[in-house]
Amino acid sequence: WARHWLDVARYADTKGYVFFQDGAFPWSWAYRDWVVSAFQSDMPYDRFVRAQLAADRLQGKECSPADLPALGFLTLGGRFMNNQHDVIDDRIDVVTRGLLGLTVACARCHDHKFDPIPTKDYYSLYSVFAASVEPEVPPLFAPAPATADYAAFQKELQNRELALSDYVSQRHGKMLDSARGRLAEHLLAVARLRGKPPQDEFMLVADPDDLNPTLLKRWRAWLDAPARRDDPAWRLWTRIEAIGPGRFAADLAALLAGPDGQAAPEPLRRAMRSRQTPSIAEAASAYASAFAAPERVREPVLVRSWADDASPWNMPLLLFSDLELFPDRAGQDVLKKLRTQVEQWRVSGKGAPPRAHSLVDTPLPQTGRVFLRGNPVRPGELVPRVVPASIGRQAKVPNGSGRLELAQSVTHADHPLLARVWVNRVWMICFGDGLSRTPGDFGIRGDIPSHPELLDYLAKDLIDHGWSTRRLLRLILASDTWQRSSDAPAEVRVKDPENRLLARRDTARVDFEALRDSMLAVSGRLDATSGGASSADLNSTRRTLYLHIDRLQVPGLFRQFDFPSPDATAAKRDVTTTPLQALWLMNHPFGLACADALVRRAGDSGKREVWVKSIYRMALQRDPEPDETMLMIRFLEQAGADAPRQAAQVILAGNEFSFIN
Repeated sequence: WARHWLDVARYADTKGYVFFQDGAFPWSWAYRDWVVSAFQSDMPYDRFVRAQLAADRLQGKECSPADLPALGFLTLGGRFMNNQHDVIDDRIDVVTRGLLGLTVACARCHDHKFDPIPTKDYYSLYSVFAASVEPEVPPLFAPAPATADYAAFQKELQNRELALSDYVSQRHGKMLDSARGRLAEHLLAVARLRGKPPQDEFMLVADPDDLNPTLLKRWRAWLDAPARRDDPAWRLWTRIEAIGPGRFAADLAALLAGPDGQAAPEPLRRAMRSRQTPSIAEAASAYASAFAAPERVREPVLVRSWADDASPWNMPLLLFSDLELFPDRAGQDVLKKLRTQVEQWRVSGKGAPPRAHSLVDTPLPQTGRVFLRGNPVRPGELVPRVVPASIGRQAKVPNGSGRLELAQSVTHADHPLLARVWVNRVWMICFGDGLSRTPGDFGIRGDIPSHPELLDYLAKDLIDHGWSTRRLLRLILASDTWQRSSDAPAEVRVKDPENRLLARRDTARVDFEALRDSMLAVSGRLDATSGGASSADLNSTRRTLYLHIDRLQVPGLFRQFDFPSPDATAAKRDVTTTPLQALWLMNHPFGLACADALVRRAGDSGKREVWVKSIYRMALQRDPEPDETMLMIRFLEQAGADAPRQAAQVILAGNEFSFIN
């Protein structure tokens, strides 16, 4: 059951393609183990959902620090090359489609084409998720051990973090020094960019001593701000930039003699008059000399400008991205190395405690805006940060991000979708298809339930009995519908070929995880150890749930058996039948090893009939039919020394082992 939920949660152990970051989620397993524990303890489904949306905000109420890994539902999605807008879109999709069966993400660029979901509602939700960030250091979800190993771990971690912060601060200081010491070069470069469109794409520079492209963009934006036109220190420069090249000397002389020139600080006027060959380059040089000490410290206007926190030469570190601070390849390599050293020690250093990939609310959440056509560089009208009525009870957000209000809204007992979508999903897991065959779309374009009254009854029963999934399962499995045979009369199949009326059971192939685990279990090879870090060895004897999932390179074996892509929430797995599946069962060393182990487990009584019965009981949980016994004995007599393994392999690769009738 945990694996079915992880399909919805698009669980993986890696981030996908990212810049300047380790591509792994080092503690993703903590979320997986939390989900396993939640189903084993029959956690009420409404609390199960609330914890995955706002465990950090529910501390002391119905959640404890041990529930912080639940936020992996939001944080363990792909990172889309560090595009935060796509990350938020993914979180909106997994919440609305995964929990509520609503395709809200379709309203990112325009109002939903079919369902009553306006773009404003999408961006109200966007502002909720934009007001939450992942803490730089993920929190512990269990008390830190009071051991010598942990103390030594903390000391080494602090040393590595200090080396990283020193390097970043050094580069930041160097950039600000460049903004101050190379003022003339920056002003001249910005002046030469006039008439050219701003560059949205950031260009990698080969030489770290080149002018930083980001700093140029910041200079241009700062000089273009309306405030510069009335700034006594910079008003003169805005007029100089507007002078054409043909009459520069004459126009500059007129400008200096006019009101703007006379209003400029004396060090600026003196520096301008001292230039022998007036030009835009000389004017930039004059500005640089005027701002250079000791001239600057004697002029209050220049002192105020020099101390302006908004100016490019005083920009705080938090306003720079990694790529902006390190446009050169050498700097990027050093940054990545230092970060890797910190992360590796935090994850695998001796004494390192496990942590949770969680979220925290930002201290000053911003009011949201609609992005015109979904383009973040084209902000439109303001939208309130609320839980919109289109996805549940509308709720205002008095403080915080709004995730708590969202969690409370969607899990309210009166919500029309949460219980129905979950009941439909449970039914789908049991029968192969839900009462509605579009478990991820309960909107206008979704499939109409075959038995709407039954869906409503089960949803109400779930709520009335404390949102217990275990009780819901008992109710379904005790029903006549579940206990029907797939061997139905021909007239039943003719009347209802798609089995929408549920007069019979459909034959269903077991999921790959259940198939692989069953092969290990019947052969006696299964390692029943639960929890902990994922195994990267595909031949591991642990349950398939505990194998490593790389978002960029999902194992080919998994894809052959219809494992869903972890790039987005998966409402339902595809079901295919391909030659590759049969070839793996017949020829892969994993299957051969299971067959060998099954033969050894069956032992050698000296009587072939007893051996055949033992193999059937272990693998298929039944005695063989007389004709099966006869055929198997004949095969054992004729096939040679390798016959027992081949016989076991035939059983493990057969349809009866892979299908439920």
